[in-house]
Amino acid sequence: MLNKKTCVVTGASGSIGKAIVNKFSLLNYNVIAIDKLNMPKDMNCFFYLKADLSRCFFDKKYCNRIFNLIKKKLTNEKLHILINNAGQQTIKKINKIQREDWECSLNVNLLTPFLLIQFFLKELKFAKGHVLNISSIHAKLTKKYFTTYSTSKAALSAMTRSLALELAPEIKINALELGAVETSMLKKSFGNSSKSLVKLKSIHPQNKIGQPDEIALFIESIIKNNISFLHGSCIDFTGGMHSKLSDI
Repeated sequence: MLNKKTCVVTGASGSIGKAIVNKFSLLNYNVIAIDKLNMPKDMNCFFYLKADLSRCFFDKKYCNRIFNLIKKKLTNEKLHILINNAGQQTIKKINKIQREDWECSLNVNLLTPFLLIQFFLKELKFAKGHVLNISSIHAKLTKKYFTTYSTSKAALSAMTRSLALELAPEIKINALELGAVETSMLKKSFGNSSKSLVKLKSIHPQNKIGQPDEIALFIESIIKNNISFLHGSCIDFTGGMHSKLSDI
């Protein structure tokens, strides 16, 4: 266990987070999984931390306690991979958006990822680590009522590019701008309607949407191949939808 590399994954209980956690556990990493929900029964990880990341920016005492709990679990004071996967999606008309919606979206999608990178700078540098921010197609292309979500994800992608200038060459940082992925959150947003899911798949050039295991596999390939020139990139992972003018 002392010789294992360490990987931190936020938003671990969701479909994508769970796939990433299980993938890197199988790859023999000490995976520290973080989520505000209880640990899923089918998850395999080294340490599970139940924490509310939406509190981290404005509650410094709480933030330090959570981050120090993570720090105590690191192997040889090294953090090899930090995956900022946690996301908060609010879909509301402009006249329905509350201050709390902005606060939660920015805290989870942008500010806590920054705080994690900042707090673990030494450990990431010591390990010559890799940061992966899970962004969204909404950073570039969006729809009505996604204002808080698309704004926070666009900022996350911009932060990735900006920090790349500071973190190189010791730390690599990239972002994945994901398109539609078949998660429990996506299904819930469609009211678990199979007809709506079929329609969503049909408007994609590949006639399908992404799978959580595909994202975990792609992240594995990025880490495993250790391509140093892949840095500060915001990678489209959308099944071709980022090239499509219309979904009609």
